[in-house]
Amino acid sequence: MLRILWRCASPQFSYLRGRAVRQKAGDSQWVSPILQVRWQMKITAYIKVLSITFLCLAASAVFAGPFKPDSHTLFLAHFDTKITPDVAKGSSAAYGNPGITSGNKGKFGEALVLSRVPGVYSLNPVSQVQYDADGNFPRGEEGTMEFYFYLLQNPEEFDGAGSYVRVELFRNFSAKAGDSQAMYLYFARLRDRKVPGPLYFWVNNRPEGSFNCYAPTSVMQKNKWYHLAISWDKSKIYMFLDGKLTSDASRVNFPTLWPRLEIGGYLFDGLVDELRI
Repeated sequence: MLRILWRCASPQFSYLRGRAVRQKAGDSQWVSPILQVRWQMKITAYIKVLSITFLCLAASAVFAGPFKPDSHTLFLAHFDTKITPDVAKGSSAAYGNPGITSGNKGKFGEALVLSRVPGVYSLNPVSQVQYDADGNFPRGEEGTMEFYFYLLQNPEEFDGAGSYVRVELFRNFSAKAGDSQAMYLYFARLRDRKVPGPLYFWVNNRPEGSFNCYAPTSVMQKNKWYHLAISWDKSKIYMFLDGKLTSDASRVNFPTLWPRLEIGGYLFDGLVDELRI
């Protein structure tokens, strides 16, 4: 049994190790094989939280080693000496020009190095990796994507062309439809602001609508590893940074995924490790 203490930032729930303790009337408490989840408020107010909690059990930043696949894993890449995934329900092919190097230190083992030409704003990044989306990314109502990332710049140092800076970690979009049907994970800020904007996960599915959730960059700095997890159910999406819930939002349907998922590029300068979907 894993011994885990993971307390979310949200006051709605916390993850605690231990054994069941009887609660007062109106409260509920249950024990999973790994974690005990205690609700301190009426169960009727948190039925939806319960469903997403199951999704988030795997999205913990406190694991002491590399991620391990289970029956729900669609895709897992350790990035140890290779860019091809270690687990892939879809194609295991990898495309692009990533800068992975032997001996590069990742969160665990080695990592995927993603870099660019300093000061050059280009849609053709120096390094980027792509994977086939079909079979490797969930098209249904529930899913989780998680990985570790490492910045080689502080968020306030991001640069780019024009007044708006968008530094992308992940994207999936159609060249034909453009941003009208797209999915992005990116850092964003206005150039004239010294304080950087959040790390956004933004999904647009016109004409149905769009949604986004975010994590603050004020707590981020270069030369440090962070764990990011994005989980969703049929009605909401949640973002976690180092195990803490940073935001949630009501969601629309994901757009039909285009052939490839893109990791890195578009000004991102850093490392990615342990990508699991």
